[in-house]
Amino acid sequence: MPGLKNINQKLDYSVAESYLEQVMSTFKPKTDYKKFMIEEKELEEKAFSILTSREFCYLSKKLSEKYKSGIVKNISLAISQNKPIQFFYDVGGGYHASLDFHKPELCFDVGLGELLILYQIKKATDRIEEIYPIGCNFHLVIDNRCSQLANDVPVEKTEQYSANFRELIKEVGMNSVVDMMVESELFNIDQYDIEHITREEIDSYKLTFKEHENVIRFLGYECSEKEAILRILTYQQLIQISESLLGSATLEGVRLTQRSTNSTFCFRAFPGSDSRIQCGQVSIEYQDNTSVRPLLLTSTNFGDHNTHVVPFPRILPREVASIIISNKKGINE
Repeated sequence: MPGLKNINQKLDYSVAESYLEQVMSTFKPKTDYKKFMIEEKELEEKAFSILTSREFCYLSKKLSEKYKSGIVKNISLAISQNKPIQFFYDVGGGYHASLDFHKPELCFDVGLGELLILYQIKKATDRIEEIYPIGCNFHLVIDNRCSQLANDVPVEKTEQYSANFRELIKEVGMNSVVDMMVESELFNIDQYDIEHITREEIDSYKLTFKEHENVIRFLGYECSEKEAILRILTYQQLIQISESLLGSATLEGVRLTQRSTNSTFCFRAFPGSDSRIQCGQVSIEYQDNTSVRPLLLTSTNFGDHNTHVVPFPRILPREVASIIISNKKGINE
């Protein structure tokens, strides 16, 4: 895992072990399902209520309401056909942005972030199966053509990341309800017809420092302001093309993203999350020596934390070689 430092060894790793054991226990097959007899007309409301619970959604009930009609429509269609409810969940471009803005380096590891995405999905699918035994399917969307064309990220590396993620899905026993849609496997590169970006467009764009930094950490190297603007404008085009292509491929289903957009509903990537795991790497943060939580480390907060990479081979699946342990500098030091 690129760019990581050593942590204060006073931390008790058994606390992190207990947290990981609790996460892994969720993937065990359920033998005591509680089945609730619910009228068909109530199923849509109950399913929507699960999606909008604080466990899976960071939006308020009021803000969630504006997405309700589209979500319920797709849920209702699946129920009327006695088919699983389909969810299409965007989980990034097949890699993680650099943690260190000053020494940018991309990460293609499958780690705690990916494991916790599956943990969240397992909890959600279990809840839905309690009210709708036919259940649901999650399709994880990897937009690695956007990574390739906007940031020159080698498609071979993002496809390997996707292959490793698929292995993790199998390892935790989720392959019957979770699969992956990888852009480079679905669409040819010539389907992404990018219009020429003029010098006038570049010169008129007002680049902020935050935008420049964001481009660098997703590129994995430092770049000029002009290059950053060009890549931002290219990415804006690619997103629209990607949405159009994926829209034709996804057919009927609920589109989910880690952060809500005007057209997609949010689904927490990990407990307490309101962010995208591809923006950094998820760690287990020690709040003190007895309590931990998942925390997304990014170039914004990375410098405020001590970090160390720790393997937990007794607990973790093979595809998750190690976990980042973090604690805020000044705590337990």
